[in-house]
Amino acid sequence: SDGTEASAGTASAYASAKAKASTPPPVPWAVTHALTPAETAAREPALQPTLAGALAGAVHAPHDSLLDSHGFTTSLAKVCASRYGVKFVHGEAGDVTSLARRSFARGNARGGVDGVHTADGGYRASDIVVVATGAQAPRLLAPLGIDAPIYPVKGYSLTYDVSGLPPSEAPTGLLVVEPAQMYVSRMGKRLRFTSIAEFAGWEEDYVAEDCVQVLRHRAE
Repeated sequence: SDGTEASAGTASAYASAKAKASTPPPVPWAVTHALTPAETAAREPALQPTLAGALAGAVHAPHDSLLDSHGFTTSLAKVCASRYGVKFVHGEAGDVTSLARRSFARGNARGGVDGVHTADGGYRASDIVVVATGAQAPRLLAPLGIDAPIYPVKGYSLTYDVSGLPPSEAPTGLLVVEPAQMYVSRMGKRLRFTSIAEFAGWEEDYVAEDCVQVLRHRAE
């Protein structure tokens, strides 16, 4: 859009979403409501400047919510440690490199796992081993003959400190901008833009600068 009217893609995306919103949801908490541009700006004052025409409308999902995954897991770890005595091991001592297979000679006909080997050369015995390593699970399970159909996807996001901005200049909730496929999330004093996912294998350090530039352009 050039800012004077909604683009064909924007109008089409809104028409499709509006049609879906008019269909009764399978469960009550999945209900959505179509909003006009004015109604949208009333809920999110930061969108007011777009009412020159670039905004076709919005679909409001009153039961949707936003979770700060980092904040949640950090708080959860503290609760587990303080209330339930869970011990978290970090660094090489907590980096599991392989699962230790239980010997058939120990009387277990099915074999299995009885511990883990760690990056510091250590071994930790355990009656139960839970593999919850996400995209790294196939690497640990493959030697046991278990095929875990999991492939990593690298997401790109830009996060800005908006603590000094009034509600009229920064969104206060969660927005999904179509057809740009941009997710705008307000997390306290931070505003995060997410839009691009890259299938780049298990390389964790490489950052595709072109993906960053595309994301920055969409955010602007």
